[in-house]
Amino acid sequence: VLHVLTKEGVIEKTQERYAWKKNEQEIVKGLISMHPRGFGFVQPMNATQQTQDIFIPRHLTKNAVNGDVVEVIVEGNVFSDKGPEGRVIAILQ
Repeated sequence: VLHVLTKEGVIEKTQERYAWKKNEQEIVKGLISMHPRGFGFVQPMNATQQTQDIFIPRHLTKNAVNGDVVEVIVEGNVFSDKGPEGRVIAILQ
């Protein structure tokens, strides 16, 4: 799991320790609504953390289905015409 997270850029290994990668990314927990064409939008559970729904491209949904509670990484420097963009890193429910 640590190897996969390191490869995906979620964590980094320094001096034999793993830590969350510090950059312009934010981890948000929310409810995903899937579109029939495969992409989705995550409505954050904590509105103070993120005020807009997060757009998740089809190839970054990690097989989440409509109504799943997910954790997503919001790319701080990536915005599409649909709003802030992110990717699912975990399906919680």
